[in-house]
Amino acid sequence: MEIELFDDVELRELTDNTERLTHHALAESLNLDIQMEHSGNGVPCPYMEADKRTRAIYTTVFDQKTKLADYKQPIPTRVLMLIQIGLENGWWTTDDLWVRWSSTVADPILYRIPDGESSPQYSNRMILIARWADALLSFPELVKLAAEKIRTHSLSELREKAAKLQARIDNIDDEVQAAMHAGDTCVSTY
Repeated sequence: MEIELFDDVELRELTDNTERLTHHALAESLNLDIQMEHSGNGVPCPYMEADKRTRAIYTTVFDQKTKLADYKQPIPTRVLMLIQIGLENGWWTTDDLWVRWSSTVADPILYRIPDGESSPQYSNRMILIARWADALLSFPELVKLAAEKIRTHSLSELREKAAKLQARIDNIDDEVQAAMHAGDTCVSTY
């Protein structure tokens, strides 16, 4: 099973107790109170927030979503361990965690929406945590899938609009007669 983690290595090191104690001692000796808070009262969440483009690619490719508690497929032990570490460090609650997947792509993605997805101020934020599969698709492969999906959807919409416009063109005389009968005109007179 392949697992991709979306964490910052330097911040991940702070999850190790020895590193945290060293960080705390250094921050204390330098009188850096804010830095002491990072190592004393908790560990900064090492997982990255997706930028707009990355978020758009993941939400396009992985078009199904559910809360973690309702996800029905097996989750690797390593990912469950990460979830537990996040709970212990206060990075998230299980209510903050979501899984996105697709019926055509076999690698789901675990992510966090800060303060719940319904909160308007956070509705466009996505903290990426992990992705897993027997064989993960690379990010460039996901970009291609997203582009093809967007292209297919856009072409479908444009063809539908073109068909409606063509139907109006084909029946323009009927439309003109109906407009005249109703007393409407699209021609302005001055």
